[in-house]
Amino acid sequence: MFITDEYLAFGDGTISKGRGVASATLISNTSAISTGVTKTKSKHVTSTLYFNSLDSMELFHKRDWYIIQLRNDENHIVKRFYTRSRKKADRFIDAMNFYISTAKDFGCSEFHTF
Repeated sequence: MFITDEYLAFGDGTISKGRGVASATLISNTSAISTGVTKTKSKHVTSTLYFNSLDSMELFHKRDWYIIQLRNDENHIVKRFYTRSRKKADRFIDAMNFYISTAKDFGCSEFHTF
């Protein structure tokens, strides 16, 4: 996880796609020769949530889990975070509220032109 004053970025794991081709040739009643080729392509999946595009959070309790849903400014759920600790859920919400409340609008820059 990587946090700046503008966004929260984190890895969601790896996606792999594979493709294989194989063939076999019968030599006799009891033996065969086979060949094959496999190609796998993997990529690391990362997500970036910009604080100035987040709007609200909801906290749910289901079984042993506390679930925090982040919604964007169009009211779509963009991410769910899970924890078994109510204290950690509350601390996460407090931290996210701080970052959301201090986020700069899109297109806002600290650089000034003269």
